[in-house]
Amino acid sequence: MTKRAHKILTVALVLVALRAEAAVTITPASPTSQDSITAVIDVPGGCFAIITTAVTGNSIRTDIVQQGCVVIQPILPAQESVRFGPLAPGTYTYDVYLDFEHTGPVLLSRQTIVVARAVPSLSELGLIILAMSLAGVACFALGKNG
Repeated sequence: MTKRAHKILTVALVLVALRAEAAVTITPASPTSQDSITAVIDVPGGCFAIITTAVTGNSIRTDIVQQGCVVIQPILPAQESVRFGPLAPGTYTYDVYLDFEHTGPVLLSRQTIVVARAVPSLSELGLIILAMSLAGVACFALGKNG
């Protein structure tokens, strides 16, 4: 078997094994339009990775190019993480592509991310003003009745 054929076979086995067990974990699980989103992606270990993420409309795509890999049997898993967002409320398709040693991108994972509208909240100063106002109303009501 030639060296090139051996490399192609190794790459194919790596991608098949990874595709069967690949996981992408999105945090937070139910993001709002105020959240930054982190994706933790299972990849083969022992490689240098170049990672890019782009948001176009309602599509999010992360490309991971792995190169300079030292393939050791069994292939040790590693994790890469990317951050994106905040995103506008809506439903997004999140695709992760892996290009292992420049063999071409392969779809590793496809998920749907639903981003909810953020619930308006008061700042710390706003909460203090609200608490003081409620305490004043309570004191006034108690003083009038007592």
